[in-house]
Amino acid sequence: MAIKTALIYTRVSEDKTGEHRSVGEQEAACRETCVRNGWDVVEVLSDNSIGASRHSSGHRDGWDKVHARIKKRDIDVLVVWEFSRTGRDLASWVDLRNALVDNGTLFCEGGKISDLSDSAERLTLGVKSVIAEAAADETSARVRRSLQANADRGRPHGRLLFGYRRVRDDRTGRPVGQVPDDQQAAVVRRVFAEYNAGSSRQDIANGLNAEGIKTGTDKDWIARRIGDLLRNIAYAGRRIHNGEDFAKADWDPLVDMETFLTARRRREAAGANSTRATKEARLLSGVIRCGVCN
Repeated sequence: MAIKTALIYTRVSEDKTGEHRSVGEQEAACRETCVRNGWDVVEVLSDNSIGASRHSSGHRDGWDKVHARIKKRDIDVLVVWEFSRTGRDLASWVDLRNALVDNGTLFCEGGKISDLSDSAERLTLGVKSVIAEAAADETSARVRRSLQANADRGRPHGRLLFGYRRVRDDRTGRPVGQVPDDQQAAVVRRVFAEYNAGSSRQDIANGLNAEGIKTGTDKDWIARRIGDLLRNIAYAGRRIHNGEDFAKADWDPLVDMETFLTARRRREAAGANSTRATKEARLLSGVIRCGVCN
């Protein structure tokens, strides 16, 4: 089969290490392969910062377009930088393999061309897919173990909490803990104090904005953001895991537990009153009609 037209696909998962090949670098390598073989690149499709294993939650729009393009039968070869860019899920690979075979499209990974209508080629790449899936499974298990260990020790996880700053290892630069940020911590304590004294969330937000005090993402405060802060038990020195109060945190609390619980009781009371008021306001809905409107 004479190869004339090529479709390039690139993908990278979220890269926190800086060690992965970017989609741009992958594309450059794939284009070199196409130039070397005299193929015309008709399209480049990408999925950036998206995983491709059965443990991933994101959707690969670029991958959907790859399948759609293959079915148009106007490309001769699908080109990827290396095999795992197609994914780390055996079922996904089988779908691609069948699409390539059914539409007479070749596959090129790492510069090697494969015809998947050949059983030996299918076997070789099938083994690669099993290995890629196993590697993804092991990575997922390792991450879960690490998350559980961090939770057991009360260590911080995820996005930096407003009111704190990260402490990093001098050698690796990786975060190893968090300590109060003096200025932001004062804001957190102020929010709890004002709310427990009777101020509304909107009044608190307005006061902070009037003084030019920004959120951790350098935005103005809104009532909802104040509410999120008041609901976060991490400020009382507790570690959340899977949405539950899990253990004592290894960072210093910004408010004591009684302050946090006082705010919680006020929020719950306000919520109950709001629900009751709504029900009372709609007590006769569907029972009587307005003489003007009807």
